[in-house]
Amino acid sequence: GPLRPRGAAAPGLPHSRHRNDGRLCARLDPARTPGMLAAALAVFGALDVPLVYFSIWIFRTQHPQPVIGAGGSIDPRMMHVLLINWLAFLCLAALLCWARYHLERMRREIEETEALEALLEPRGSR
Repeated sequence: GPLRPRGAAAPGLPHSRHRNDGRLCARLDPARTPGMLAAALAVFGALDVPLVYFSIWIFRTQHPQPVIGAGGSIDPRMMHVLLINWLAFLCLAALLCWARYHLERMRREIEETEALEALLEPRGSR
């Protein structure tokens, strides 16, 4: 449809007294929303870790005895499996961080190259 100035009412609708000043749109920007959700989930997860750990000690009747740490025992064979899994996840996390770092470096190099090409492009050819 036709473009209207910001804050103008749509045809057939009464003019709104409240103009959209962009604050709501900035909060719901699709480019920023995943990062904000990931940050909120990370904070929630970090706050949840002590609750989960201490629930073993606080709610003794509803939770089994601890398997790892003070007061618990784990079969030595299972401890080897656990350590191997921790190492595997650590390697996976390192690989993902490395890949993300290189992807971001390549994206920045491409943006820089495109910006330089746009600067070198003659004004009449746009």
